[in-house]
Amino acid sequence: MSAGEPPRRARRWGWIALRAAASAALLAYVWPRDYRAIGRVIESADLGWLLAALALHAVGVWLSAWRWKLLLERGGRPISVARLSASYLVGFFFNTWLPSGFGGDAVRAYDTRREADGAARSVGVIVIERGTGILALVALGALVSVGAGWYRSMPGLTALLWITTALGAALLAALGAYGPALAGRLESAVPGLWRWRRAAGAARALLSTSATLSGDRALVARALALGVLLQLNVVMHYAWVGRALGVPVATSYYFLVVPVLVAVLTLPLSINGIGAREVVFVRFLGAVGVAREQALAVSVLAFALTLVFSVLGGLVYVARGFASGGSERA
Repeated sequence: MSAGEPPRRARRWGWIALRAAASAALLAYVWPRDYRAIGRVIESADLGWLLAALALHAVGVWLSAWRWKLLLERGGRPISVARLSASYLVGFFFNTWLPSGFGGDAVRAYDTRREADGAARSVGVIVIERGTGILALVALGALVSVGAGWYRSMPGLTALLWITTALGAALLAALGAYGPALAGRLESAVPGLWRWRRAAGAARALLSTSATLSGDRALVARALALGVLLQLNVVMHYAWVGRALGVPVATSYYFLVVPVLVAVLTLPLSINGIGAREVVFVRFLGAVGVAREQALAVSVLAFALTLVFSVLGGLVYVARGFASGGSERA
């Protein structure tokens, strides 16, 4: 163990402890005094709708694998949807159970580095995959906000969705147009020390991959189309949990709530979004008249279904012998 390892480990655990404290504080802030009220709401849930919401996770993995395959095979090697589905399940497991919430992306990048002809390109593919997915979700929310008339009662949120959509599309276009030139200059712009040049080389390869992918308009269009289907699937997951609990909210409203939820969960505010997730549901469902215990029940049950489904990824991880090099086998 190196001399710097104990301080790094202490900082890492200190950061985890801080986020755990944030989760506890956020839960204390939104949790009702009558905590049994949430249990009573959950007890009345319709099992059929809950099972349907759980099944949407499987649909999401399949759509994600197809989109990942589309991007990964651009200039790389052929790879099967089944192979990527298994890798995605393992990544989903790590994203759900690790405190960072992003460990699954590292696992997926490592698992497909051979097919991507290098780790940097594998990471670049995942960056574009993530980016186009978020852009599709926000754009979908912006369109539904107008089509369903939410722009009248939620003008601020609707404007934010449209602005974010425009900025995201502009960034994607700029990356495709100017990314290659920027990637070529990056490595020469850093000091000549080998450690800096090595890091710059990895960053250049990552940027170059992202630029190449985003510069292919047909590819981006197909990735966005699959992203729309995937994000529609995500939104319906929460809407069907709400339906199971009898929450009196139109399905279209979840198209506004879920982009905010995803944005909040992306920030390292708490442990795997615990607490932050509940605040979002209480705030936004409460804004349209949903009782606090119902809003919390939606949050708790949706997360519980995620935990249940993620166990499948853990089983795949064990079956493939991932930790001992099983990722090299399809």
